[in-house]
Amino acid sequence: MANVVYGAYGYTLSKTTRFFDDLETEVFPAKYDRRHDLSVTGVYDLSERWSLSSTFVYGTGQATTIPERWYVLGGKLNNVYGNRNSFRLEPYHRLDISATLGPKEKNQKFQSSWVFSIYNVYNHKNPFFIYFDQQGDLFKGNLDVQPKKVALFPILPAVTWKFKF
Repeated sequence: MANVVYGAYGYTLSKTTRFFDDLETEVFPAKYDRRHDLSVTGVYDLSERWSLSSTFVYGTGQATTIPERWYVLGGKLNNVYGNRNSFRLEPYHRLDISATLGPKEKNQKFQSSWVFSIYNVYNHKNPFFIYFDQQGDLFKGNLDVQPKKVALFPILPAVTWKFKF
């Protein structure tokens, strides 16, 4: 059916914590605690064969543990960590779009369609993890420690051929 718009959305509000009796720890956020999780999808059928769709995804940043300070022992810089998973990476979000060219006739034994898509359209660098890069020399007094984030999956175009038999 042509010129039809439909979609779906989902939102989850949750809290995931961890506690270990053996370690006598305090309750702390689990690594994959995602307080807010939102997904919105829209589809527009242009014609009997062509449809356009988009999906927006947003989620609270991942909980992680980072060093609060450093100390020198044996000529080496060592980390002193704060509370477990007390730091949050930036929120995760992306927009994906696609165009689908469906089969000429829907009642055939063998059907195929083409999907042209772009993942993460605006190329947001969603952080996967963070590490601390050390530049300079501790003993020369010019040591610089900077956080660096590692992101996965930049803008990613794809062409997919789907078939049914």
